Formats: sequence, structure tokens, C-alpha cells
Amino acid sequence: MVFGSQLDGMNTKNWSINFPKKIVLIDANPQIALRNISADVVIQSSDLSGVIDQLLGVDGRANWVDVSQTSSEARKRIAASDKGKAGMALVDAIEKSWPSENNIVCDMAISGYWTGVYLQSRRPRQIAYPVGWGTLGFGLPASLGPSSAGIATLLVCGDGGIAFGLGELATVAQEQLPLTILLHDDGGYGMLRFDQKVMNHPERGVNLFNPDWKMLAQSFGIDFIESNLNQLSEVLAKRSVSSTPGIVLITESIYPPKSTSPRWNEE
Repeated sequence: MVFGSQLDGMNTKNWSINFPKKIVLIDANPQIALRNISADVVIQSSDLSGVIDQLLGVDGRANWVDVSQTSSEARKRIAASDKGKAGMALVDAIEKSWPSENNIVCDMAISGYWTGVYLQSRRPRQIAYPVGWGTLGFGLPASLGPSSAGIATLLVCGDGGIAFGLGELATVAQEQLPLTILLHDDGGYGMLRFDQKVMNHPERGVNLFNPDWKMLAQSFGIDFIESNLNQLSEVLAKRSVSSTPGIVLITESIYPPKSTSPRWNEE
């Protein structure tokens, strides 16, 4: 049963997922998803909650997977792995420290991929995540929206993405927006660097010249803290109740999550 998903390349490992024989599609505009799959039953409706309520009343429910248990087991397995422990430490720090009533904006960055995909806290309509290719730099401009409305907002971004809109820091400082920028500096386009490595290509155009982030923050009169994954939860907890902008810098190596395209074909 498909509720509202377009089942595009990003969500199906470039259409390589094996779907079950019977597919029921519920969507306000099903024609978009039907470009990617063939459905046995199509229900055109924008009232997804109403459809779900009717389904819950159907007798003879099959043995469904316990999603919460499966998710919990997967997260524990990832956190215990060499490739996943740093990424899950980042996610865990955000979950423990950033209140559920506050907003989160992710950019196209390794830190953003971990946060957008693996964050488990309930935040309906409070996480902005740019799904798709060609959206690098989305984070900083987008974070001005909720923070301008007075909502404490956490921006999770990398050094490559934030460079697209550094001028926005002037607005952040001038309006004293309640924005915390969690900046992961891995020396450039870390995801593209990893992609080139997986493809056995030489590194080209992925290592950036970055400013001194502390001096940059000070030049705008924005608070600056350099932290690490062990201290991050405490730092973000303090930032979550601040009404003024700040930058939190981390520089530890974080391996890309398995949701990213260069890792789609891993066992």
C-alpha cells in the first residue's frame, strides 16, 4: 500500500527495489506515482487519514511487520558498526537535546542525510529535508523561514552547502533569529568525495578552501562554539533555549549512511 509516495529514483534505489505483486496506491494525484509503478488498485483521495481509519476496521488483518521494533533493532545494529557509530552518535545527540516543538532543517550533507533519514523523534511538519539531486545549499535560506516566525530552528549542514548562502548570515544577525547552525566541516564536498572513491575516480573539485568559521561568526556578531560528538548533546541543549543565533562546529569524520546512493548496492 502506497500512501502519497511518488516512488521515484531516490526512494527506490533508482527503481531497483522488487515490489510485491499487488500494489494499492492511495494519492491525491496518482498519475505521478503511476509513471514509476503499475498499481492493481488506485484510490484517488487527499483524505489519507480517512482511508487509513477505514482500513483499520477491516477484519482478518495479515501479520504485519512491527515497524518500531524493526527500526529500533536496525538503529542498534548501525550504531554498533564502524561505519555507522559516528552518524548515529550525531542523530542520538540531536534526539536527546533538540525539543520536539522546535524545527529542524537539513541540507544536502552527510550530517543532513543521517539526520533526515534516521532521526526518530516525532516532528510532524517540523523537519525540512530536500529530497533529490541538485539541492545543495537549500539549508541556510530555508532555515530563515521557521526562525523568522520565532521558532527555535536547528540547521544541520556541511561546509559545502552553507557556502552557497553565507550572505544570509547578515539577515540572521540583523534580525537576531533563534537559529542554531550545526556545521559539519569535512573539508569540502564530503559526499561527492566518497562517491569518487567508490567509483575509483581521482578526487576532483571536492576539496574546498574554507574560511575560519570562528572569525566569520564573530564578524557577524554570531555566537560560535566548536564541539565534538561526545559533547554535542549538551551544547545543543543549551542552544535550544537561546533566542539568538549561533554556530556549532564539528569536524569529526562521519561515514555516509547506507541511504546514500553510493552505498545502495552494499550487502
